[in-house]
Amino acid sequence: MAKEKVAVIGGTGFLGASLVLQLLEAGFRPVAIARRPERIAQALPGVEVEARQGDLVDIDSLRSALQGCNAVYCVAAMMEEIYTSRNPNYREDAIRTNVEGTLNALRAAVERGIRRAVVTSTS
Repeated sequence: MAKEKVAVIGGTGFLGASLVLQLLEAGFRPVAIARRPERIAQALPGVEVEARQGDLVDIDSLRSALQGCNAVYCVAAMMEEIYTSRNPNYREDAIRTNVEGTLNALRAAVERGIRRAVVTSTS
């Protein structure tokens, strides 16, 4: 029986990388999704995991990244302490990423026929 593919949006983050490892241990095939998929190898050194590009504010990229997945975890979010000092538009960007982006993830999942989704914030 084929292992189930489970998407992890935010696969380079603290929660996402930990979740990818837990999914592997549980026998799933995690698909780590990140804005910059090349960072997945840094977040998960020595771990063989499928990496795909996807950005919460780009629903087309999410549709593509979720292709063939059976479930999705959305654990990506913009964290205030990282962005406020460098970004004068933090509030607008946070709403676009954390609110509208999460809705994009859910819409893309529905469009792909994914029936199971878990949405949370980040650490």
